[in-house]
Amino acid sequence: MITGDEYQLNHITIDKLNEELDSYWEQILQPNSLLREQALTAGLSVKELDSLAGKTREDVITIQQEGSGLGLITTTVIIAFTPVIAEVVKGLWKEVFLPRVKKKFGPDSITAKEATSAK
Repeated sequence: MITGDEYQLNHITIDKLNEELDSYWEQILQPNSLLREQALTAGLSVKELDSLAGKTREDVITIQQEGSGLGLITTTVIIAFTPVIAEVVKGLWKEVFLPRVKKKFGPDSITAKEATSAK
């Protein structure tokens, strides 16, 4: 079972969110990147970040659309984390990736809903 957190997208599309996360993923795998430094400052360890090597973003963070309404306003997504390294990736998501998405697209661009489990 893949565990995940549910979010509502506001003013951002799933495609744009995927693009951003892919960009962040490339940066986090680079040893001297600013994003990696931010992750270390946020409390993740070098060992934890090194455990991500050789994995694609889709291997560990999956975005699943649960439903949509008119436009972007009612789109709900589940950000799912692969169990093997879920704690590392969940920390990376909450402490680094999510704040960057909110900074770029606005504080209400993606809002948390209750925790859920995805199949």
